[in-house]
Amino acid sequence: MRFRPRHYVLIVIILGLGAFNIWRSHRARQQPLDQTIPEPKMLVRGIAPAWDVYDTAAALRDAPGPQFEPALKTLNQAIDNTNATAIPPQASANEVTGLHGCQTWLLFYRQEHLYPTKRAGWLAETKGHVDSCVANHRDIAK
Repeated sequence: MRFRPRHYVLIVIILGLGAFNIWRSHRARQQPLDQTIPEPKMLVRGIAPAWDVYDTAAALRDAPGPQFEPALKTLNQAIDNTNATAIPPQASANEVTGLHGCQTWLLFYRQEHLYPTKRAGWLAETKGHVDSCVANHRDIAK
């Protein structure tokens, strides 16, 4: 087979792409990755009684719907009562925000538990947030 000029052009292009990929991978190894991770916003638990109601609802997060729904309804009422009443001086507005954040993660967990997605790790991520809300009584919002 006799090479024509277009064959030489294709060979040069292929060799150029190979050289570029080798140079790019070598350069990527030399440059350090940005190791700075932004600190998550921590909302620390206050003294609102809604946290105890949240703990009860979170304990039932894997329960069937008829068991979980009354606990969720009680949690919604407790959060509404916390919003409606004057927050005690010891509590902060962050407490209500933390309650809403933890409630949202609980609902995410429940949704993922009932209707799993194909996205790997979503259940583990939501479980980690809910567990953090229960154990540390704070919402770790990104």
